[in-house]
Order: sequence, then C-alpha cells, then structure tokens
Amino acid sequence: MAQFDVCRNPNAGTATRVPYLLDVQHDLIAVFESRAIVPLVDPALVREKLVQRRLPVFTIIDRRLVRMPQSITGRPAHTPGPAVASLAGQRAELLAALELLFTGI
Repeated sequence: MAQFDVCRNPNAGTATRVPYLLDVQHDLIAVFESRAIVPLVDPALVREKLVQRRLPVFTIIDRRLVRMPQSITGRPAHTPGPAVASLAGQRAELLAALELLFTGI
C-alpha cells in the first residue's frame, strides 16, 4: 500500500464499526515492516462538534466516512490487504487532521 491508500478492514471483529483503514505513512519510510494506519468510521460516531468540523467526510465505495486520527496505530505491512481507493487527492485535509492531533492547531 502507498500513503493515503484505503483498504478494507480485515478484522471481522471491528469491520462493522471500522470498515476501512487509511494508510498515512509516507512511502519514504516503507522500509519498515509496519505501516501507520488511521481507521475510517461513520460520521455519526463522532459526537464532538468541534472535532466534526475538523474531520472532512470522504466517500469510499458509496459510504460516507471520517478518519479518526486519534486512533492511529501500526499494522504489519502485509496485513491491510489491497487498496480499494486512494485519498491522495485530499492530502492537505488529511495532513491538517494529523497536525491537529499533534499540535492542536
């Protein structure tokens, strides 16, 4: 997978709540055996209004989803599976959400 690729969540136990995963790791450090992943969830699960405004909604295979940057995690590079979409065109919005996570700005 490449940075900002989206794949289906392979974990049957969490796939209903988190149907897709977003790879946020830059390809320059793809030498690691893991990838940094952010879950994509239904916007209805985000209750905080301030957070809702900072998390643009994306449509992945006819589903409206937001990413949950505070739930960033690492996964083995081979685990997520093939990409079903790419959000590379929304790079600025994706990086802004990560900046909010790390800096509060």
